[in-house]
Parts: sequence; structure tokens; C-alpha cells
Amino acid sequence: MASQTLATTEQLVIDGTNGVTRASREGFPESSLSFGIAAVALLAAIVLVRRAPKWLPLVLFAPAALGLFQVFVERGDAPMHRGAAAAPITASIEALEKNAPWPIFPVTVVREEDDVTFPLSRYAVPVRAPVDGGVHLGVIGTSLPLECRPTGYVVICSPKRAPAP
Repeated sequence: MASQTLATTEQLVIDGTNGVTRASREGFPESSLSFGIAAVALLAAIVLVRRAPKWLPLVLFAPAALGLFQVFVERGDAPMHRGAAAAPITASIEALEKNAPWPIFPVTVVREEDDVTFPLSRYAVPVRAPVDGGVHLGVIGTSLPLECRPTGYVVICSPKRAPAP
């Protein structure tokens, strides 16, 4: 399942719904064209099903069953996987909020990578204007969950280290 779209929490955070269609992270599909095609297909299906034999809807549903299985069972955002997918996000947000309690305490983001941590750090500290005093925060890494550690005058949040054997 690792090569599958939306298989990991990181893919869910970075790609979101665009990951389903493997659309580019930088661009979005033409929504009006997609909506038009879907509307025409729906109308055509309604007309054809009303005139078709009774067994035709079953034949048409059979291929859709595989897609439904992916959506409801296999994908990382499937109902049975949502808890496991949300746990690293929740742990990361809690670590960020504990160490950079914005807006209660001023926070200056001094380092932020444009990867899986970016949406989480934007959620935890949406204001980016430098402030005097407060916490200096660096958020780095490509995997979740994050752990935060004070290093000098900067709190660094990065992927959680594996426990020592």
C-alpha cells in the first residue's frame, strides 16, 4: 500500500484531495470542465438506466465496487484508518502548541521547511511577523509525528526520534 495514493499521513497532509487524482501539488484541475463532464455523464446514465434491462445497473455497479472498496477500506483516509492517520497529526499539533503557545505567548518562526510540516506549523502559528522576545521556533522534517526540543534560544520541532534500544 506504500505506493498507493493517500496511503500515509504525510500524503494526506501534503496532497489532500488532489492526491486522489494524482493532480499536481502546484496546480488544480479545471473544475468547471470536470463538473460539466460529470453532469453530462449523470444525465446520460439516468436516461440509459431508465431504458435498460433490470440487470444493467448491477453490471454498471460491479466496476464501481472496486473503487468503493479503495475509498472505504484501503486508502489512508478510509473510515477504519482515520484514527491511525490522525494520531501523528494530533501529536504534532500538541507538541507545537505546547512549545509555541501562540497567541498566548509571542512566537517568531525562524526556520520552516516547505514540506509536510508546513501546513501544521501554519496552523499552530499563523502570524509570521517577527516579534520581540517570545519563542523562536524552527520546524523541519518530512515525516510525522513531530517532537519539539529547546536548543539554545530556539525550539526545534522535527520528526520524532526512534527510541534507543
